[in-house]
Amino acid sequence: MKSKQTLLNVALGCLLAVGISGCAVAKTHHGHKTHAQEHAQEGAVQYGDESPWAGNYKAVTDDGRTVAEIHVDTTGETYIDGNQVKPSHSGSDYLKFKQETITYTLRKSGASWKDSDAGTSGRILFD
Repeated sequence: MKSKQTLLNVALGCLLAVGISGCAVAKTHHGHKTHAQEHAQEGAVQYGDESPWAGNYKAVTDDGRTVAEIHVDTTGETYIDGNQVKPSHSGSDYLKFKQETITYTLRKSGASWKDSDAGTSGRILFD
């Protein structure tokens, strides 16, 4: 166990070297998670000025019927048929979210949906 003085020196060094917000990054080397890592696990998505996924989408069946209308606003808030949902996973090239048994995945290379209960799937089109 480190002494209080050692811990104070580490904390002070962290503040002086990288600033208050960078302190969380320094702690990651000791097994602690940064705030960004914690929020990512909770499904919270944070973007810069505008979400790369901002826009309106339609989830459609193979024969063109609309399954859901999807809206992602400029802050990354996601709505399915007007109801807000939280993304379950996200990365630089995809955004995944779920409503009941349907999982929706937006990708730069193409978007799709899958209903795990009904065993159906289809495309998501940019509207």
